[in-house]
Amino acid sequence: MNFLVDYTVQHFTAEEDLMKKKAYPDFANHKAVHDKFVAEAKDIRTKYLAGKVLPMEVSSILSDWLKNHILGTDKKYVPFLKN
Repeated sequence: MNFLVDYTVQHFTAEEDLMKKKAYPDFANHKAVHDKFVAEAKDIRTKYLAGKVLPMEVSSILSDWLKNHILGTDKKYVPFLKN
C-alpha cells in the first residue's frame, strides 16, 4: 500500500510537470482530481492497514478509479499535448 501511494504521487507529479511545461489550460482542474485521488488512496491505505478494507475491495476501488481517470480525464489532455 505504501508503494502504491508513493508511486501514485510520483506519477501524478511527473504528469503535472508536463502539463505545466506545456501550459495545459485545464491544469488546475486536473490537478484537483489528482489531489483528491491521492487523499483517497491514503485513506484506503489507512483503512487497509487497520483491517477495515479487504484486499479485493482495495483492488476494485483503485482499478475502477484508474480506468475512469485514464480513459476519461487523461484522454482530455492528450490532443492538447500532441499539438
